Amino acid sequence: MRKSLAKIAIIVLLSWSLIYLFYISRLPNIVKIGLSIATLYIAGKWVEKRVKLEKELIFYLWKSQKGKQLLFKLAKNTRFWEYLSDLYFFLAFGVLGVFFTKWRKPKERILLFIASLIISYSLLLIYPFVMVILSSMLSLPIEIKESVLSLAMPFLGLALSMLIAILYKAFETGISLLGVLLNNASPPESSLVILLPGINLPFLEGIIALSALLIVHEFSHGILAIVERIKIKSLGIVSFGTLPIGAFVEVDEKRLSRTGRRSLARIVVSGTGSNFIFSIISFALLLAFLYFTAPFSQPSCLLVKDGLLIHTEYVKGCNKALLEEKTGLKLEGFEIKELSGKGLLRKYKSSLLNFIYTTLALTTALNLIVGLINLLPVPFFDGYLLYKRFFPGYITKLLSIAAIASFLILILPGLLK
Repeated sequence: MRKSLAKIAIIVLLSWSLIYLFYISRLPNIVKIGLSIATLYIAGKWVEKRVKLEKELIFYLWKSQKGKQLLFKLAKNTRFWEYLSDLYFFLAFGVLGVFFTKWRKPKERILLFIASLIISYSLLLIYPFVMVILSSMLSLPIEIKESVLSLAMPFLGLALSMLIAILYKAFETGISLLGVLLNNASPPESSLVILLPGINLPFLEGIIALSALLIVHEFSHGILAIVERIKIKSLGIVSFGTLPIGAFVEVDEKRLSRTGRRSLARIVVSGTGSNFIFSIISFALLLAFLYFTAPFSQPSCLLVKDGLLIHTEYVKGCNKALLEEKTGLKLEGFEIKELSGKGLLRKYKSSLLNFIYTTLALTTALNLIVGLINLLPVPFFDGYLLYKRFFPGYITKLLSIAAIASFLILILPGLLK
């Protein structure tokens, strides 16, 4: 058994190492993706022959009973988790939470709403930094001057604000696409990007950040399921081949389907709500890290063009020719800024400090962005279950169709390039 586990561990490490080599190469992204998928698929097939795993379509489910006792210990303070999940509900639906959470006394609802405003405005402050980080890491144009989190967001709630934002952005993109068809205009930039460690995100840092996101999300679901007396069957990891892409807490689906509106809302909203809180915590850790490591940072160069941010390593005097060699880009029309090494965008002389900085920044960004997207009324998203339980069925269906159509419209510009 130990020999089999050792062989599996070697295959996993080898497949990840290959993907990392693809990531640091200068191959086109489409080639990187193809080679990475092929590597993961072949490695996964090898593991499948040696380990009995459940399979859903092309994904493997690594189930375990380990961790259940930890969930039960964490869930002991039931009142704390009940109040916290109700707070998350106000984060999602803002002032509507006052009318939806009738199981709470009026004073409690008002206090929860006020607390949700504080958290929402904290996320509003973090959001621009998150967009700058993702823009610089993905080397893609991302609008950082316009925030989907407007000043009205805390009152509308994150779920409704995100829905309005994506509908508006899809409408705007649709108008631009019409211009392409009718006037042969240049296609707009894609507003939707799939985040993949080893492809457009740093490999190891991306895996750690996504793993933290998923663990926080799924453990929160599990804790609230225990609080609401729903049986936990198992915990586990979802993988494509040998690459973990998700985590899950398997609950008694029949019991869950029979539970009331309050219990379901608490279980469903707990995952996304915890991601928002974790985003704030990781941002606070990042600020502390930036403060204490300021003496070890070094100047670096920021390239800006039409909202495109690229945060490069330091090149003496931000020399244009050397920057073109380092980035592989033609920098005509780019504005080149030399950063002092004291702002939120940093580079360090130490690879370890760069690693910690990138991991904390990605953890902050992914928890916030994935949390927002997960609140949309799209099937298989947590937001869909919330809309379905608290809004009339026909409204949920209409909003779901509109959200899916918006996703498709936002993907189109990338296909036209």
